Amino acid sequence: MWNNWGFRIAIFVVLAFIFFYTFNSGNSTEKPPSLEYSSRLKIERKGKDAFFKENENSPIENKAKFEGLKYFDVDEKLKINAELILDKSETKNIIKTTDNKADTLVKYGVAKFKVNNVDCQLTIYRTENARLFFLPFRDKTSGKQTYGGGRYLDIPVTDIIGNKVIIDFNLAYHPYCAYNYTYICPVPPKENDLNFEVLAGEKL
Repeated sequence: MWNNWGFRIAIFVVLAFIFFYTFNSGNSTEKPPSLEYSSRLKIERKGKDAFFKENENSPIENKAKFEGLKYFDVDEKLKINAELILDKSETKNIIKTTDNKADTLVKYGVAKFKVNNVDCQLTIYRTENARLFFLPFRDKTSGKQTYGGGRYLDIPVTDIIGNKVIIDFNLAYHPYCAYNYTYICPVPPKENDLNFEVLAGEKL
C-alpha cells in the first residue's frame, strides 16, 4: 500500500528538496513572514504547479483547465520547533486508507508543541525512505477549507536535531486522492486530529 501512494508523492518531495530543503530551517517567530522564507515557498509551489499541470504522474485529470493550487497566507508562527519523543520500540500502527482497507505504518515518535497556548501532539511515522518521515493530520479546516480526509507533512531528517523537530504547517499538502478518487491514501489517525484551524499550507 505504501508503494502505491508513496511513489506518487516522491516526485513532489524531490522538487521540494531541490527548492526548499537545501536551505536551513529556522524556529517559529512572531514576525511577519520574511521575504526570503516567502520567496522559497513561492518557488516550491510554482514547481509543484508545473508538475501537476504537465507531468504524466500528476493526479489532475483535466490539466488544460488546471490554474494552480490554492494556499493560505504564509504564517511563520506555524513553523514550529517541537519537542520530539522517539518511539524506541517502533510500534506498528494500523492506519485506515481511503478504499476502506488498512495499511501498517511504523511509529517514529511523537511531536509535542503549543499553538496559541494549546498543548498539541502529533504522531510521526517512518517511510521506506530513511531520510524522510511522514506526518498525516486533520484539523478544524478539514472538510471545509481543506480536504476532509486530512493533509500531510513530509519531515526530512535534516529537520530533526536532537530531541527537536521542525513542524512547518506552511508545507502541509493534500494527498492525491483529494484531486483524483482513483488514488488510495492513508487517512490520518484520530490521535492526529487537531482541535483548531490550521490556516496554513494547501487549501481546496
